[in-house]
Amino acid sequence: MIQLKTHFFLFLLLTILASCKEDDDKPDKPNYGIQYFECKINGEPFQAISIPFQCSGPQFDYYPESYMEIPQGYAVFSGRDCSNSEAAMIRINGLEHNTGLLLFNEPSFADSIFPLYRYLEADGSIIKMEHLIDGEMMIEEFIPRASGNSPLGTIKGTFKFTVSDEQGTDTIRVTEGRFRFDVPQIF
Repeated sequence: MIQLKTHFFLFLLLTILASCKEDDDKPDKPNYGIQYFECKINGEPFQAISIPFQCSGPQFDYYPESYMEIPQGYAVFSGRDCSNSEAAMIRINGLEHNTGLLLFNEPSFADSIFPLYRYLEADGSIIKMEHLIDGEMMIEEFIPRASGNSPLGTIKGTFKFTVSDEQGTDTIRVTEGRFRFDVPQIF
């Protein structure tokens, strides 16, 4: 009787183990990996850091169709360090569903591009650097969501830009930027 229980237990265990797929924790492409936005700001590493339920570090918003006051093709790629409110962002008007090199001063598949770097002074004042000197973004992958019950799409790429304050006295160089975001929209 004990031998029968042992054999039954082993058979049950083998059946359970054999039914598990090796890649269950890895969804099908393109919906894999985590979302990120990171770069170097004047040579110092910057990473978007979230505070759960309070502040979202890496964020991507895209409107393939106009919505209320937001024009069609508006996109925002941003990273924010929620611990100190430092942020880098790239705002794009008229972004078309394309991949390739996107020069900020002469965009080929967007209407206009407005990068921004923002930080908080010790006295609480917000300093913005948004006068574009130059920049570029390489969109390596831009896959929309196929349907409402399909996996999310993906947008992934690299970027760099240089911005200054209004007077042109302070300059910020954002280099070695890379991002990956889920795309929830269907288009």
